Amino acid sequence: MWGDPAAARWYASTGGGIDVPAGIALYAAYVPYWRIRKEEYQKAWGACHADMMEKTVADVDEDALTMAVAAGRRVLGHVDPGRVGVLACASTTFPYAEKASAPAVAAALGLPPNVDVIETGACAACGAQALVAALELMAGGSRDLGLVLVADNPAARPGDEWEHALGAGAAALLLTREDPAVTVGGWTSRVRESLGSRLRLQGEPFLRDVGVRALAYDAAAAVAGPAVQELCERLGTGPSAYRHAVFTQSGARQVEDLARALGFTREQLTGGLLFRETGDTGAASAFLGLCAVLDDAGAGERVMLAACGSGAAAVAVDLAVRRAGAR
Repeated sequence: MWGDPAAARWYASTGGGIDVPAGIALYAAYVPYWRIRKEEYQKAWGACHADMMEKTVADVDEDALTMAVAAGRRVLGHVDPGRVGVLACASTTFPYAEKASAPAVAAALGLPPNVDVIETGACAACGAQALVAALELMAGGSRDLGLVLVADNPAARPGDEWEHALGAGAAALLLTREDPAVTVGGWTSRVRESLGSRLRLQGEPFLRDVGVRALAYDAAAAVAGPAVQELCERLGTGPSAYRHAVFTQSGARQVEDLARALGFTREQLTGGLLFRETGDTGAASAFLGLCAVLDDAGAGERVMLAACGSGAAAVAVDLAVRRAGAR
């Protein structure tokens, strides 16, 4: 059942809502060194059930927390960590069922003890949820820098076809109120109750679903589609206004089908579609794609970021590049 459309959240720097005073100053990505190629699955299991060439694999001493720290260090090498006033951490696979991971991340990165902390999880949209929550906190005016870390390492039972696609990685965004390289034009979010597409019960280490892949696509389309469409309507834009479009990536074909249904072209997806090189990196997938897009984006280009997760929830964010090279 659809929730009340009026409850869909909307913020924009023009056309209503609140100003978005902060944007992206720097960004960085981290992916593990290890890989499994498609051919290895074919040798071991007789087939590979993911449309990838290879995927990233976390080492024995890596998890979502350590990867978040690794990505964070790459952006904090350019600034004083003591200036960071907001830390937003997002993952569906942080190591603790009950214990905040953000304090460990803050300690590892040398952030001040009075940093405002946000920690999100539960579905692959949590990275975008953390981003907009950090922007909302920074709108208060007393926090000049914010750090958004999105890391994931999803797992399925060995032998499950689903496991073939699952990868690992992390991304970091440093937010600033002072002359950002990438501005945020606004965002919208949508939710719709949807069962069975991707879930993990309390205490379980492995993902599960009901085995109907069309259900996962339908759930994503039901929230990502309206979120993107409403954002475009509010901003007076459309798919053609964006040079790049980046989506959560649980499969390359699924992303291409969803983007096509929303009016985006294959060319708009090309720069940020990393599934065939990394696999399904969960909440991190859209942000790794965003980092790849920003590597090549030129001044004046716009980016549509659409993150969605099972449950179902989606957040669409409008971004505009003011200066290239924010790495």
